[in-house]
Amino acid sequence: MSLIGENIAFVSLGSSCQVAQQLRLHAATLSYELGQDLQHRRLPFDWIIAPIEKLTGILNSGVHFPSEPGHLRPHSGQVNARYWPDAGVFFWHDFFDEAGAINVQATFESTRQQYKQHFSLLRELASKQIIVLVVANTQNNLPTVLGDQFQGFEFTLEKLRSLKSACERYLGRRCLMLAVTYQGLADYTLASGASSPDITVRYIARDQSEWEGDSAIWLDVLKDYIRSRRELRGSRIGKVAHTARRLGRKFLRR
Repeated sequence: MSLIGENIAFVSLGSSCQVAQQLRLHAATLSYELGQDLQHRRLPFDWIIAPIEKLTGILNSGVHFPSEPGHLRPHSGQVNARYWPDAGVFFWHDFFDEAGAINVQATFESTRQQYKQHFSLLRELASKQIIVLVVANTQNNLPTVLGDQFQGFEFTLEKLRSLKSACERYLGRRCLMLAVTYQGLADYTLASGASSPDITVRYIARDQSEWEGDSAIWLDVLKDYIRSRRELRGSRIGKVAHTARRLGRKFLRR
């Protein structure tokens, strides 16, 4: 899930489900750090898998969803996955019917409407004071589950800039970006760990998780990011008020 507060949003922008999972896990801590309640909200890129340049293409093209069920196809060996070849996107958590089975024909229209709502909510974030786009390519099982389709997931400065620019055009405003990666999954243009004023790159140690990532490592990355950005440091003055509100609610429940 992405996280949305009164004037700050952390947007999961791929390239897999790990980012949404880690933002969901750390919502309470980030709320405390920022001095405002961050709520889980689903946005369009939370639970899909695609190289970030493919997500850039979706934002630039304005084609956000397949036009018909026939444009989706199963992915070899992955029962729950549906691949959209025209966009290079894998849907991993959609098209389930009430019985819990994949049924693209029966659920296509309702899923399309859901994604229309997700994109509408994304556009509404333009009113927030600060938007942080969070991307990562550190989901360990991608080579296994994608097989021959595991291509193009390396981060480059140009790919990150292009995705950030596409999102800024969609929203009509400036965004920040946090990119989390492994050594070996980012090219030399990102070697310094900091690529531009609005793009922050963090290298993390490889963990042993299947897909979700190491919670402690991600928590350190997110907290360090908040404390290192002037825009976000300014919002931390609300920590006292946020703590007071929480204590007040706790007192009233007694």
